[in-house]
Amino acid sequence: MDRSRTILVLSSCTGRKVIDPRSSKARAERLYVGEQHRRLMRGVNAFRAADCGYVIDLRILSAGFGMVAGSRRLPLYDRSFAGLEGEAIDERSAEVGIPGAVARVLSRDHALAILLLGEDYMRAAAIGPTTRFGGPAIAFGGAALSRRSASLPLRVVPATKSEARRFSCGLVGLKGEMGGRLLALLSGEPSLITDLPDSDIDLLGMLDRVSTRSLEVAA
Repeated sequence: MDRSRTILVLSSCTGRKVIDPRSSKARAERLYVGEQHRRLMRGVNAFRAADCGYVIDLRILSAGFGMVAGSRRLPLYDRSFAGLEGEAIDERSAEVGIPGAVARVLSRDHALAILLLGEDYMRAAAIGPTTRFGGPAIAFGGAALSRRSASLPLRVVPATKSEARRFSCGLVGLKGEMGGRLLALLSGEPSLITDLPDSDIDLLGMLDRVSTRSLEVAA
């Protein structure tokens, strides 16, 4: 894999999962069927179908199995960071090796990293001011992430109630909707990849341009 032509997508697991009854496992990118993951995968599929010269390295933070590649086969499980207190998140994250795995993958060369993590999963990932990135990075996040964005080595794009209304999406699936739209946009205009980290670029306006109809077709 040519890392300089790679878009790293770091997302979270969802509580809703499904598996073919004829099998005991499923690829991680097909196992999760929650709103965030479903909406993200529409963009992932559109990007792959476009064959625009870049590849997606999809990674999912799992409270059951750590950081897993989208292609990794997993069994059904019932674990989540959602609702856990801070220390419990830290303990579980360390147990499944998430901080070290995230640090390693973020430090590798990449054309762009896209982070779709809520507060619980950002804490599990241990992403902070000292995190080293091998390329530019964008994170979609809520008010808490936006407040501390100045201390983070990445561009934070708001994903709040205002954006939920703007993109006609519930908060639960919003980061997946925005990430999916971004990947669909880049599939047709890959030259934008180098511009996106610039905070002067109206990224939300760009996402408005993406046709949700085209995403449904890609799915």
